[in-house]
Amino acid sequence: MNDKFSLMGNVAAAFRPSSTYFDMPLPEPVIELQLVPVRDTNKDSVFNWVDIGVKYRNQFIKRNANMDYALRDSVLGKIDTAAGFGNIQNYSQLIEQIRAIDFAPQTIWLVGAHTPPAGNYVDPPYSEKPDPSHNGDNDYDYFAFKKDAEKIGARVGIHELFQDASKSNYDWDPNMPLKLDEYGNPKGTWGGTGWHVYAKALNVMLADGSFQRSLDKHLNEWDVRSGDTWHWDCLTAMGGQQDYSPVHPATNGTDIRDCIKILKYIKSKGIHMTSEGLQEGMSEFCDIGWSAQINLGPPWGGFQNAQTIPLTPVLFQGMTYYCFAYKPAYTLLYGGKGAYESTKLGGKQAAIDGYFSTDVFYRKIADRTVQNMIKTEKGWRVEYTQGGSLDVDLADMSDAMTFVMSIDGETFTPDNPPPSPWGVKATRVDGKFNVVYPKDKKKN
Repeated sequence: MNDKFSLMGNVAAAFRPSSTYFDMPLPEPVIELQLVPVRDTNKDSVFNWVDIGVKYRNQFIKRNANMDYALRDSVLGKIDTAAGFGNIQNYSQLIEQIRAIDFAPQTIWLVGAHTPPAGNYVDPPYSEKPDPSHNGDNDYDYFAFKKDAEKIGARVGIHELFQDASKSNYDWDPNMPLKLDEYGNPKGTWGGTGWHVYAKALNVMLADGSFQRSLDKHLNEWDVRSGDTWHWDCLTAMGGQQDYSPVHPATNGTDIRDCIKILKYIKSKGIHMTSEGLQEGMSEFCDIGWSAQINLGPPWGGFQNAQTIPLTPVLFQGMTYYCFAYKPAYTLLYGGKGAYESTKLGGKQAAIDGYFSTDVFYRKIADRTVQNMIKTEKGWRVEYTQGGSLDVDLADMSDAMTFVMSIDGETFTPDNPPPSPWGVKATRVDGKFNVVYPKDKKKN
């Protein structure tokens, strides 16, 4: 709509925030709807939902032009260093864990680097500098850790919520423009005992340049440079937030467009942005979307939508990268990459098992678009525009689900994974993978 991504679910759009007075200024003065005829788009002689998805993707979803291919190939995940997560490690311990994983590069984001271990990882949503309580031996700090990780092929980023503000932030300004709720109060995103997090009025701060200035200062303080990775929680997961302020109102659609401006600004600096969520308009500027909230099978809510229409891969696979975090067969059906989300990556063996259970398969299909999605007796058959197929047996969404991948004349199964891009091969022995390194690579 308007080629500006104002449309929300159920084919609804708004000129102004919902349930507001008619004399409020219109953030969206004009709404135009485009009706697009759809035929047998994938030319399989059957007209169904796949044709609608392929047509929508081809016409409205743009491919991420600057994707970070290292994210596709890395051991990827978050490391928690905040309260609520056990087995917290300091930087001296973490660097040894990273050194142990020598079969693939790594991309990780630290959750809670801003606060002491006793603090919640979003209190505040961001801070001026890393909290020294995570330092290791001889005051080994975040910056030394980041530099040493880079030397061994691991990129370290931070995990935060810069779109939010808290009174406990170092740069809290009582005059900072905040979004308002329908009662005229500052719009809280979430909070805990004695603290609250509020939503910044992005439209105001982008227009006057204060958002860009504060972001530049913040990135400099955390040594975030061109080529680095950075995770911004929730930014692409919200679907826009309404602002009921009579001075600076916003609809979901106008707020989405402000988020896109932010993503473009970050991308212009050469920073590889990742976030939580997957949404058209944002996906072309966000290098990884953590999309568990659109993963509608168990354990998230018990829905059986994977048995009906897995639309996500039809729309987004091959257009950008995104993560799922369930069984490998289900993850690959949805065109996603497996992801770790724990205090530790689980040690070397867990990383090997995870990487050769999903990641090496994912790499084979990550840049392929879906041509057809065919319901089978046991699950789905996915056919790709660039050739190849994936047959998934969902096994009634049980732990027995499995798959067969046929790509470039080769056939792969969970027990016969392709080698890594660096020639590291794996064979399954007693339920675990043993890796075999190429002759020119020495094991740690």
